[in-house]
Amino acid sequence: MLVSTKGRYALRVMIDLAEHSTQGPIALSVIAHRQDISAKYLESIIKLLVKARFLRGTRGKGGGYQLIKPPEQYTVGAILRLTEESLAPVACIDQNAPACPRAPECRTLSMWCGLDQVISSYLDKITLADLSRPEVVQGEPSS
Repeated sequence: MLVSTKGRYALRVMIDLAEHSTQGPIALSVIAHRQDISAKYLESIIKLLVKARFLRGTRGKGGGYQLIKPPEQYTVGAILRLTEESLAPVACIDQNAPACPRAPECRTLSMWCGLDQVISSYLDKITLADLSRPEVVQGEPSS
């Protein structure tokens, strides 16, 4: 599994909004500046997050973007599943993969499935709240 720029930037945007959630809607230009991400590229990521109802957008003066739910209710796994085609470590176990004719005799299939479960379980335990607290040791969710 290789997380794309889109996935990494989506996480950065969501963490930024979690850290500033008490400030109301945050303008796209402000997020882009704070995160050093092109506003044009950020626009496409935010559009995806709004469509998935992770964010709410407000137009006009004082408008911008904000989380719909509290930071504790967003997991890294959910955000990455939205932005990535797959989190599967190998193509043959991806949900959309055609059935592999070698699956019945594959010696490594159960290993790849186990790794996929470990990855999903780990990413689903880490929330935006965990990542937006500097006192939390990275890699060790508080849950």
